[in-house]
Amino acid sequence: MKISKEAYCEKCDKDVAFNIVLETRELVIRGVTVSYEHKQARCKYCGEVVFPVSYGNENFVAMMDAYKKKVGLLTSLEIREILEIRKLTQSQLANLLCIGEKDITRYLKGNVQSKSIDNMLRLIRDDIVYKRMKLVLTN
Repeated sequence: MKISKEAYCEKCDKDVAFNIVLETRELVIRGVTVSYEHKQARCKYCGEVVFPVSYGNENFVAMMDAYKKKVGLLTSLEIREILEIRKLTQSQLANLLCIGEKDITRYLKGNVQSKSIDNMLRLIRDDIVYKRMKLVLTN
């Protein structure tokens, strides 16, 4: 995906370069107060908030990962690291967990996994347990 360095500014009425401003925000998710670093794009010329298309859901992932961390669940990044460490595709990981591939995609995009899925992910991350799992599954 090509990352745009410009976004439309309503105040300037044109596509403009922008600066990223980080601000700590606090909110309540499922009754838990979390803080996260919110990225906000501002027009380089007038300071108006702009919305670059390429930014997708970075702020959503950041706030949900703050929640996951606070309640003791693996973050999206930690789940992605499991895929990399184990050299698994999302489909292969989903099969190990007996869930759909779209569930893995959702967890990587910030959705919250259940505690039981989180526990299984932690087992897959553990070297000894993973080696035993592979033995059982290949026999």
